[in-house]
Amino acid sequence: MWNKLILLLTACLSATALPAQNTTKTDSTKTQKLEEVVVAQRRQLIKNDIDKLTYDVQHDKTAQTKTTLEILKKIPLVTVDGQENIRVQGSTSFKVYRNGHPDPSLSGQNLKDILKAIPASTIKRIEVITDPGAKYDAEGTTAILNIVM
Repeated sequence: MWNKLILLLTACLSATALPAQNTTKTDSTKTQKLEEVVVAQRRQLIKNDIDKLTYDVQHDKTAQTKTTLEILKKIPLVTVDGQENIRVQGSTSFKVYRNGHPDPSLSGQNLKDILKAIPASTIKRIEVITDPGAKYDAEGTTAILNIVM
């Protein structure tokens, strides 16, 4: 008798559909159709390699109205004090190259005057070469400022 009762209850329960959850649809998120999606990324102005640090001047929007000396103030490892004395890695013993080659006009006491006269809009990038190898004749210097036009 108990077997018949269990079989009858099982048949009744399987015949009726019992919902496991409430199936009423509640939409808590809104759907919105976008016409256009723009993904933007800022270009990094400073790139740090093993032996040099590169500042991308041509992609710096503020550089278009400044001089080269003013841009040097923005470069890490380079400091320009109130008297416009330039130091690279805290030292004044550095060389200034133009396009990878020594430029005699960019040396001596008139360096700051020349850098003030060069508009930064004419420069592509400035490299601070912290570990000049055999490629550069950097004897007795701690670093090289390479101005790429």
